[in-house]
Amino acid sequence: RPDGVAVLARGRQPFTYSGLFAQIKYVAGNFRALGIQSHERIIILAPQGADAAVATLTTAASAIAVPINSDGDPVHIRNCIQRVEPAAVLVDAQVDVTIRSFLREIDSRILELTFESGPLAGAFAIRDTAYIACGAGVSSEPSQIALLLPTSGTTSLPKFVCLTQQNVCAAARNTAHALAIGPGDVCLNMANIFHAHGLVAGSLASISAGATVICPDRLDATAFFDLLQEYSPTWFTAVPTMHQAILNQAADHRDLIKKSRVRVIRSASAYLPDPVRQALEDQFHTIVTESYGLTEAMQLTNTPLDPRSRKTGSLGIAGSSELGIMGSEGRLAWAGREGEIVARGPVVMFGYWRDPDANQDVFVDGWFRTGDLGYLDQDGHLFMTGRIKDQINRGGEKVAPQEVDAVLLKHPSIKHAVTFGIPHPALGEEVSAAIVLRPGMPLDQEDIRRYALEHLPESKAPKQIFLVSEIPATSTGKLLRRNLAEWAIKQTATTPYAAPRTPMERHLVKVWQEVLGHAPIGIDEDFFELGGTSLSAVQIFTRLSELCDTSTTVFSEPQPPGTLLTASTIRHLAAQLENTTSMASIPAKRAVVRLGDPGIWNPFFLFTGVYSGTAFYPRRFARHLGPQQPILALAPHDITLPGSPKTIDAMAEEFLATVRHEQAHGPYMLGGYSHAGLVAFEVARRLEGAGEQVALLFIVDTVMPEAWLIHLQRTIRRVGRLRNWHSEQEESEFLRWRSRICHMLDVWRLGLPTFVGHYWKKLVTRRSQE
Repeated sequence: RPDGVAVLARGRQPFTYSGLFAQIKYVAGNFRALGIQSHERIIILAPQGADAAVATLTTAASAIAVPINSDGDPVHIRNCIQRVEPAAVLVDAQVDVTIRSFLREIDSRILELTFESGPLAGAFAIRDTAYIACGAGVSSEPSQIALLLPTSGTTSLPKFVCLTQQNVCAAARNTAHALAIGPGDVCLNMANIFHAHGLVAGSLASISAGATVICPDRLDATAFFDLLQEYSPTWFTAVPTMHQAILNQAADHRDLIKKSRVRVIRSASAYLPDPVRQALEDQFHTIVTESYGLTEAMQLTNTPLDPRSRKTGSLGIAGSSELGIMGSEGRLAWAGREGEIVARGPVVMFGYWRDPDANQDVFVDGWFRTGDLGYLDQDGHLFMTGRIKDQINRGGEKVAPQEVDAVLLKHPSIKHAVTFGIPHPALGEEVSAAIVLRPGMPLDQEDIRRYALEHLPESKAPKQIFLVSEIPATSTGKLLRRNLAEWAIKQTATTPYAAPRTPMERHLVKVWQEVLGHAPIGIDEDFFELGGTSLSAVQIFTRLSELCDTSTTVFSEPQPPGTLLTASTIRHLAAQLENTTSMASIPAKRAVVRLGDPGIWNPFFLFTGVYSGTAFYPRRFARHLGPQQPILALAPHDITLPGSPKTIDAMAEEFLATVRHEQAHGPYMLGGYSHAGLVAFEVARRLEGAGEQVALLFIVDTVMPEAWLIHLQRTIRRVGRLRNWHSEQEESEFLRWRSRICHMLDVWRLGLPTFVGHYWKKLVTRRSQE
């Protein structure tokens, strides 16, 4: 189709396929005239648009093209040029003066791109070079490197990905085939032209199918609707953040959307939330397809166009390459098992530019390791569950941020949600989230926490909520969760100090300062940002009983559930407590909340954890067990009050009486959360010591800091039984020595305060896993 239109741009004449081919021959001839060979690198510095797209594709036909956005960070541009060591730099007339100065400093060969007034879309001339005969140097081998593309690195020195002619063409054909692109199609390419998405999936996929591509100079929703009206494209591709921006203006362009020819919408480069996908399909009355790929392995999958072949949550099936799931042992896993996504085939990169160590790390037995987690079902559909580096390690428990995102985005008032880990002095990382609310839908952090706790386990619910106007992303639309932690720390660092105003707030400030070891603490500072943990939370929560002027009272129902989770600042906590008028004098020994029907089943004794007092976690737990299972929730002790038990053993001894009072004989079912798991363990030991049967001991998020002491005591006692003594005096001396050692260990173990377990948590958890 020599007369068919290949490239369109506003204010420019259409660029036909015959013109594009002539441009390719022109560029190749000039390179050879300058002595530039096919294995040398050419930096392309041009702004977003048709010029950058055509310059990159024509350069890649006869040399190694390295496209860089001239409007990007100057430091990044300098680093790229220094590392790539180009044979020449193609410079657009709009490139900043400082960049040109730097190019002259390092003595780079500068090739100026010139354009005539009203030129063809993307057509250019190279100033001050002699044109060589048509076709010179155009031919290339499939294994020849065509592109060097930088990864979406979080530092100033990202890796450069070597993509061969075969890689680029195979990826373009994958997209063209998956979307059924033909000569009559027109693509509105709303993706960045300096990355694989816009360059290969948007531009080259269309050209490989003889279709037309529109390369806008601006990537915003206003430009999108202008081009939609002017050129009537049949499909468009964009990153999720761009799709959301388009949706934000869709209501103002209903008539235009209704008349449009869009038959398919493509999304890539980042996770597309399901509400955004559904809204796009509802607005444009067409299908939204997603793909999975990386710069290192482009267009690995595409979701089918036929809705009957789609699966909810799937990123589609593989194209011309193979996909696999690799387990932690380094072997491929079977269908349904989660692991690291690996790939091999024609779209997988040649390797990283001059980085043999990185190449060795990412290739295993010919498979490229993507760094993403997911699984393949029986039909070969890929489901991504997260990114290895993005996983949040909360005290040894791995939290997938995408799972939390999906729950938060179901709230009608939440427009965007990105979950990430933020450093925590005790847990290593704590779950946090940046939230963008929909206009006119007021919601505060406590409302979001409460919603999260209703739909997620406590360990996965975000403890810190950042309400923002927008969430920072890369130029490709990716949300770098690793960078959000640093951003969030800067946000919290600017929290102004607010002094307490009421007696309740002054009392809480005093307690928080004593327990957390910080001073001063303002009423707007977050408990979790101050390093609060489950063990410090139980002290703060139980000290609230001092407000009753008696040491034998605890908050009873209706106590606000999840107090420190849903009210993590003194301002909010004081407001909740001032509204809590129901207090009851309940002896600590008999502090029991009954859930479920008594029935004929034995009760489940649940020793409650920290944040919510007696009944929050038990109520959630009871919903899963059903009403037929009775649950007896035992309130925690307040170790700060005079005369209250200060050790796990003392707590267990006191609770044992309550358990035996409620159920005279076994079999017993016991459970506990956090430090209360230690209490449940000790109660179970005492019941078995009394000859009773413990049918179930269920402990969650619990460490056993003194377990090795118990094991050592038992080992010493066994030594005495196995030894053959030569005399009674020798045996008697050993028994005295053994008794003294065991007594010392008993004193140490039984006197160990509960909070010490917190400092051993990482070590014990790691060794338990090993």
